[in-house]
Amino acid sequence: MRQPRPPYPPRPPRHRLRRPAGVGLAAVLAATTLAVTPPSLASEEGGQDDQSDQGDTATFEAPFGDRIEPGTSIGAAAEVTTGTYTMNVPEAGAEHFFEVSRGDPEEVIWYGVTTQVDRGYDYAGLNLTGVADGDSTRECNAGVGSDLDSRSFLTQLASSNRSPDCRDAESIVISVANEEIADESLPSDAFYQLVIWREPAVEDTGALPAPNEDSPWVQMNPAEPQEVDGATSFTEAEPLADGTYRTTIRRGEPTIFAFPLTFGQHAQVEASIADGSTFNGFSDITPAWVSPLGGLLREVDPSGGPGPALPVNGEAPAGWSTPIVTYTNRLRTGGVGGLSGGGFGSTAAAPAAFAGTYFLALEIPGGEFDQDNYREETEIEMTVATITDYAASPPEYTTDAAPLSALDGSGYVATEEEEQAAREQSADEAPWLLVLGLFAGAALLAAVGGVAVGRVRRSRS
Repeated sequence: MRQPRPPYPPRPPRHRLRRPAGVGLAAVLAATTLAVTPPSLASEEGGQDDQSDQGDTATFEAPFGDRIEPGTSIGAAAEVTTGTYTMNVPEAGAEHFFEVSRGDPEEVIWYGVTTQVDRGYDYAGLNLTGVADGDSTRECNAGVGSDLDSRSFLTQLASSNRSPDCRDAESIVISVANEEIADESLPSDAFYQLVIWREPAVEDTGALPAPNEDSPWVQMNPAEPQEVDGATSFTEAEPLADGTYRTTIRRGEPTIFAFPLTFGQHAQVEASIADGSTFNGFSDITPAWVSPLGGLLREVDPSGGPGPALPVNGEAPAGWSTPIVTYTNRLRTGGVGGLSGGGFGSTAAAPAAFAGTYFLALEIPGGEFDQDNYREETEIEMTVATITDYAASPPEYTTDAAPLSALDGSGYVATEEEEQAAREQSADEAPWLLVLGLFAGAALLAAVGGVAVGRVRRSRS
């Protein structure tokens, strides 16, 4: 049964991934499983969320994050570092400013903004922009505006390292603007999340899997569906275990599920309009996959599976999947964060490049054009699975990485039990590894009469 969670969830314990002596990060990650808990079934009686502390208004609930006071100008930007923060949307036409100092010249600074509002907007939106060292002429990413004409949430993610100026900057100043266009702006009593993650450089990207465009489709076998209610916020989203489900999606309010993924995995969903829920309309229902840090993933056309569009008349199923999670997905053509447009090379798409909790958000479009083409709600059936494509291949950082910042606070960290399991596994394998290492070393010396020194490539992408 789903346990009630207060509107201001406490930050979970966050500790560094302490690597035991002699154990590589790959061994620790291999010993770590991302737990999937049972979803909240609609047929069960779930506890009611405590509504006693809803933040500034009764209309919007504050999402997960530390409450901070934003800066009011580039010169008076609020100092932030790795973490998830929450605050009210700026007043119409106003901006908030934050500054992130680069602790290491080679680290990557990720920054993103996510907000949920009460309805769709034709023009209004939050504009996320980063500049190098507070210089407004040296942009790290072009401002990304609104996609609120078809969804009631907006999420963006950018990297400081897509621009030469910002790649070497000592700090990044981030602005979040509530754009006012055609007398339309977002309500200032709504909230947004600011996610910051300072990622260390990687020693060698040559041994990591290449970027992937379209995940391979794995045949699925639907079963008798369970009724399930998705969350209406990223903070409350629960992991959805492999199985077949029936759920309701609505206009103007997302239905959100969580998918914990590690390196070498992708999530896959086969969806169809449930019997009795089809209707005539001009458009299709498309999903939104969101990265742990926020930002929409690019649309994937699964290789060998159904297409990603779900016709509302029920004439065909849809296949929804993430890319396979790998570090090098950030290295694709065009990079990440900045320009508008879709597709694999789009810099507006977030990369599936982090081990953590990904989100599937489903919503009936609520724009003005869509009102006559969609009903207020409809039911769909989904068969879902987490697919392991190959053994986990995590990056080896040059320094310890802080836990991944996340929209729901579920930053990837190893527990004490998982660290202990990694130590025990290392102790069991160490004698054999030592013997094999000695034999390999002897063979190499006999063959070349010396030791070849390889060249290590570092990545700051």
